Amino acid sequence: MNQGILFFQIHLLDFLGVFPNIFSCHLCGVQIPHGNLHQFHLAESGLLCSSCSGKSSPSSSSHAPSLRREDLKILQRIVQMEREKKKTLSLAPKVLTRLVSFLHPILSYQLERPFHSWLYLQEFSLRTSLT
Repeated sequence: MNQGILFFQIHLLDFLGVFPNIFSCHLCGVQIPHGNLHQFHLAESGLLCSSCSGKSSPSSSSHAPSLRREDLKILQRIVQMEREKKKTLSLAPKVLTRLVSFLHPILSYQLERPFHSWLYLQEFSLRTSLT
């Protein structure tokens, strides 16, 4: 998978003004410690701490795929990085796949429709990795 897809997702969500809160609980504002896994809620557009995750709608359709602690840390660092430093970043393929897979449903949810360009991006990524 191409890192450009991840950066495209991040920048598109940011450009649209809907990049999710990945640093603190979206409901109460408490800082999310790296040591605990917390729930990501699509409808709330952010992480929920253990206290607030019980207060949100129990609908499983409103939850994004889980994200590993270490992947959350990486995503937080990428979001805070300057653009020039992102160009030199090299992510392990498995980490890249998990991050892209995490952001995809968030993007589809925020666009309120399927992200049709997703298939093109995947196809493009596959072609560029084969050459």
